[in-house]
Amino acid sequence: MPKKGTKRSVRLAANQIKKYLDSHPGTTISTAALAQQYGVSRNALQEFFKDKFKQPIGQYKLNLRLTEAQKLLRAGKSIKEVTIILQYASPSSFSNAFRNYYNISAREWLQDIKLNGSKQSNV
Repeated sequence: MPKKGTKRSVRLAANQIKKYLDSHPGTTISTAALAQQYGVSRNALQEFFKDKFKQPIGQYKLNLRLTEAQKLLRAGKSIKEVTIILQYASPSSFSNAFRNYYNISAREWLQDIKLNGSKQSNV
């Protein structure tokens, strides 16, 4: 539970930032830039966000991004298209992020989906 003394501005900013991130899973904006944009301290924002949403902003952004990647791949987008949509630097950086997060490559995951049908949930 977030601390009672947390400034209202930080609470509001964290909630607005979460909404923004939820609707823009491919954003690459930094936590510092988000804090500046919403006029709050980066450290206060990070602390409050982690307390309230049970994970750091960076991890939250990664979860959103890679969950969106799975949706796009299921919808028939290529790895290259997903790379562009989610603003990864290159297909290899996307593939590395996917493998590090799910412990399976995006190609292997796609093959598994094709073999086992689209009923399969997130890895």
